[in-house]
Amino acid sequence: MDGGEGSALRTKRTNDRRLLAAIALLAALLIAAGATWLAWFGGANPANAALAGGGAFTATVFLMIALIQFLDD
Repeated sequence: MDGGEGSALRTKRTNDRRLLAAIALLAALLIAAGATWLAWFGGANPANAALAGGGAFTATVFLMIALIQFLDD
């Protein structure tokens, strides 16, 4: 059973979302690393710097997911 043209469009959309999700995770990782580095060199102890980086990662992932959904709909 061939899904027709609609199936091809869904596949392309899924692949686009996967690419955007990969880019979003990479951006979140870089932002988290930067936040951790800035917090640590700003005088925070390593545990607090890691928490700052984790918070930055989480916030960036949620913002990127919201942006992907906004642009995709």
